Amino acid sequence: MLAYDSDPTVFWVLFDPERPLPCDTTFTLTVLDVFDFCGNQMPETRRTFQCPPCEPPDLVAAWSQKPTFLARPDDPQFKGVERYSDFNFNYLLNSTNIVQPNRVAADDFRADGRVIRTIKWWGAYPRAFEPDPFNSDRPFFEDAYVLSFFANTNVAGTNFPGQLIGTYIAAMDVISAYFWTGYRATNGNQIFRYEVELWKACLDQVAGSEARAYGFAGVSNAVYWLSISAEVGQKFTSSLTTGVATNCAREASSKSTTPHFWGWLSSPSQQESLSVNGHVQLQQGDWTYLQDFWQTDAQVQDERDQAFELLIVPGDCSPEQLEYTWLGPEQTPVGPRPLLSLAWSSADYMLEYAPSVSGPWSVIASRSPQLVDARGFYRLRCLFPR
Repeated sequence: MLAYDSDPTVFWVLFDPERPLPCDTTFTLTVLDVFDFCGNQMPETRRTFQCPPCEPPDLVAAWSQKPTFLARPDDPQFKGVERYSDFNFNYLLNSTNIVQPNRVAADDFRADGRVIRTIKWWGAYPRAFEPDPFNSDRPFFEDAYVLSFFANTNVAGTNFPGQLIGTYIAAMDVISAYFWTGYRATNGNQIFRYEVELWKACLDQVAGSEARAYGFAGVSNAVYWLSISAEVGQKFTSSLTTGVATNCAREASSKSTTPHFWGWLSSPSQQESLSVNGHVQLQQGDWTYLQDFWQTDAQVQDERDQAFELLIVPGDCSPEQLEYTWLGPEQTPVGPRPLLSLAWSSADYMLEYAPSVSGPWSVIASRSPQLVDARGFYRLRCLFPR
């Protein structure tokens, strides 16, 4: 719709709010058969418009273990302990021994099959390393955070981090680090909150198919472990122009320490196994979390696990497997029919059928499992493509 206000030579382009144009798209407006006040026909006019960029999708927590001040807001202050999870990167590069600070905390979670896009966590610092939001001479001491995912393993009836799947390194300039949350841990240290979109972090090491440059695609109902550690000694840079972090590089920073400088905050929530702590090394350039050194954390007051959330995009279809079971022939009025049972785990998919691989495809079901005729072709279609 075209409209004008007081000046009939200036037109506004109006749209129906019930049917808005899609965001982040380009369209062309062509104006024809326009006459001036003397009756002269104006030349054809074309204008190109760019719709505003799409708003980022709202994220929801697929896994949530909140700190006490959020889990129990009726008594929030002076709750929670920071379990040291930090190391000096240069010591890892220059020594095969465990040189302090070198301690890493890890906690487990159960995946639901959707891609983890963002990780949120809470932590605190010893007073000497605590950043000051009002003093530019006291910024964050750490250079980056190292986030590693592991498979689960069981040793004598106790779960621990197993095989390393992938390690992401997030420099401080890609982390949304909130200065003081307004709450303090049991020892009085200020609690801070951190958040990183995994596509902005450098995927430094890949050992499993779940680790992707844009996020972590865990298998539905599988248990994994996550370690979050602060590092000092090496600063990281990358390019974020292609939708994932590329051209990742590191160089020595001017920072170094031997005391511990950061701890991952605990949580009163425990949904799987208790959190653990251990040590890390770099062996021939590979991240190596020493399997024999993992130890279960002792419960402190009512604090059992670590405080973190794993965020996903609702309807963000993760890789899905269509599983089938041969059921044999089924007798029908027109003769036997070969029967299959098809099953899938995510509600973000619809089952489609076609008489041939070239189509035409049509939706036949939205719920799993389905009994279908084996004489045809079937596929899953994502309801929320991105």
